[in-house]
Amino acid sequence: MAPTCILATNTSSLSISEMASKLKNPERVVGFHFFNPVAILPLLEIIKGEKTDDVTLSTAFAVAKKIKKTPILVKDSPAFLVNRLLTKQMADCMQMVDEGASFQTDR
Repeated sequence: MAPTCILATNTSSLSISEMASKLKNPERVVGFHFFNPVAILPLLEIIKGEKTDDVTLSTAFAVAKKIKKTPILVKDSPAFLVNRLLTKQMADCMQMVDEGASFQTDR
């Protein structure tokens, strides 16, 4: 692999820092999390690992913009940002159903 190669992963929740930890150049690892359907949804989470450097981040943001995505910088944490919000929202919805809320709505 070329010494300037960046390793980007589309994981939705695995730790970028942990994946990079055994590599010779952990500074070149970044998360690049797309959302489905990829061709339609513009959001792209860019995840900075503990050792991800500024050159790697800058390159990730430039690539995201070139492919017409809306990049946001996200902390390397379980489920990153969007999936954490979604999980919380789904848990709240299920609690409301458990408390008697109906799945049906009047139209």
